[in-house]
Amino acid sequence: PEPRTSIDEMKLTAISGQNDNAKSEDEKKLEELKKYFSKRKTDLCTLYKTLYDLEGDCIKKADQKYPNFGVEHSNYSSKLYKQEKDKLFKKFNIHDSLSTSITVFGMNYCK
Repeated sequence: PEPRTSIDEMKLTAISGQNDNAKSEDEKKLEELKKYFSKRKTDLCTLYKTLYDLEGDCIKKADQKYPNFGVEHSNYSSKLYKQEKDKLFKKFNIHDSLSTSITVFGMNYCK
């Protein structure tokens, strides 16, 4: 068997323009996010990884409580995740409106 090689086109596109002198709108927004998080003593990739791990933990807890994986499972997992995310955002004084930006930019710029 030969090894399989795959390329994350979205991530490749995101990082491809970082070495030129022109800043894209994404690069400008990324700089803004980095400054915002730096003022709050955290960073994009730490938040992204923490949220990713929180989601996994919440799903595992829902698995234990609702092993049928039905609507109750989904609702419980979502409820737990929102509670934990809110605690994290409160800890760092981060506005909830940045949740999507953390996910999108984290997928593209974090390892």
